[in-house]
Amino acid sequence: MEENTVIKVKNLTKQFGAFTAVDGISFEVKKGEIFGFLGANGAGKTTAMRMLTGLSMPTSGEPLEGWISTKTPKKSNSISVT
Repeated sequence: MEENTVIKVKNLTKQFGAFTAVDGISFEVKKGEIFGFLGANGAGKTTAMRMLTGLSMPTSGEPLEGWISTKTPKKSNSISVT
């Protein structure tokens, strides 16, 4: 992983039964970049952010850097931004 990478996600997936809400997204954000998370209604943006903040566990894939661990969902009173 590069030193200036602040967020890295690989093959993040979330399924609810037979419905796939987030289907294998991967992305990397470097320090100083402006990053937009865009998509149509129902595309899985909120579900992805819930996984990345530790509020929901992914079905598969890993947030690799810059996120709260999703191994065990937990409440957080604050999120730091670097």
